[in-house]
Amino acid sequence: MIVWLASYPRSGNTLTRILLHGMYGVKTHSMHADTPLKRLSNPSSLGFILNDRLKGILPDFRKRSHRYFIKTHAVLDRKHYIEEDDRAIYIVRDGRDALVSRAHFFADVYKEYKGQFQETLRRLVVEDIKYRPWSQSVMTWTDRPHTAYLYYEDLVASPVRLEVVSICRVMEALRVSIPRKDIKIPKFSNLHRSNPAFFRKGKAGAWREEMPEDLQKAFWERNQEGMEYHGYPR
Repeated sequence: MIVWLASYPRSGNTLTRILLHGMYGVKTHSMHADTPLKRLSNPSSLGFILNDRLKGILPDFRKRSHRYFIKTHAVLDRKHYIEEDDRAIYIVRDGRDALVSRAHFFADVYKEYKGQFQETLRRLVVEDIKYRPWSQSVMTWTDRPHTAYLYYEDLVASPVRLEVVSICRVMEALRVSIPRKDIKIPKFSNLHRSNPAFFRKGKAGAWREEMPEDLQKAFWERNQEGMEYHGYPR
């Protein structure tokens, strides 16, 4: 059985993978390279990369009773490898926070964007880089069967460990039953220390401080449908 861990980039996908390992002891895999995660303090939570050479094993995964959790940023109106009967957890984050986080990540990690946070953020909002605009991406998953939504804001809620309740809820909704292991559920502060570029702040609403008003307006004009669908206020 395959359970896709799907999301727009910088929406809490890797955090979800780490929490799943802490709660259930499962390794999760990825359709993406995840190179910056080599410095992660808990690499045992991450499985293998399903690159082009390994994509051929997906049909075999579907036949097995074992649950394979696999990260993806796929959009469903393009060519993709996801089948209708596959189960999926779609992780949603306020698009403004997701873009602010992507801009910081690009500026911290990639040479061509080094030290260019504001310029990169503007490009992400106005033209996007590498991926389709936030709303168009998340809305391709709307009304997909066998899919449960998980919200980033619940994963970083404090002080109550709402992330545990939220993950249990989506697992139950998908009828994915795995015994709890409770190996260790790391705090975001520990993840930040292990890789500050990847796990930056772990808070909701940072866009209010870092996204200029003209970009807030431009973002809303381009992404209103998805924001309102998922209940995010302007």
